[in-house]
Amino acid sequence: MKRLLPKLTAKLSTPASAMPMTPYTYQIPQEEHDGITQPWLWPTVGSHIGPGDVIVADTGTSAFGTVDISMKSGSVYITQTLWGSIGYSVGAALGAALAARQCQKGRTYLFVGDGSL
Repeated sequence: MKRLLPKLTAKLSTPASAMPMTPYTYQIPQEEHDGITQPWLWPTVGSHIGPGDVIVADTGTSAFGTVDISMKSGSVYITQTLWGSIGYSVGAALGAALAARQCQKGRTYLFVGDGSL
C-alpha cells in the first residue's frame, strides 16, 4: 500500500482533498403504522446524537443499523464487524466512556443486542 497510494493519487486529475463532498443526510421515513421498523429506528436515534458523542455498536444488527446514523462533528464511531466477535461492545463502551470523560467528549451510546450482552 505504501507504494500504491502515491502512484494512485498521482493519477487523479483532482486531489481527493479538493473534491466537493456532499454531506450525508438520511430522511426519517413517515410510516403509516405505529410499528417500530429498522428504517425508522436508526435515523431517529441518530437525530439525538450530538457533536463529540461516542457511538459503540456491537456486531450484527447494531453495526449495520448505525450506518444510517448521521454523525456530528467530532463524533467517534466504534464497531467491529470483521470477526463477528459478539459481546465485545459492552467492555469497549466502558473503556470508551472513561476515555471520553478524560478527553472531554460527549455522551457514550452503546448499541448491543440481548444475545451479545
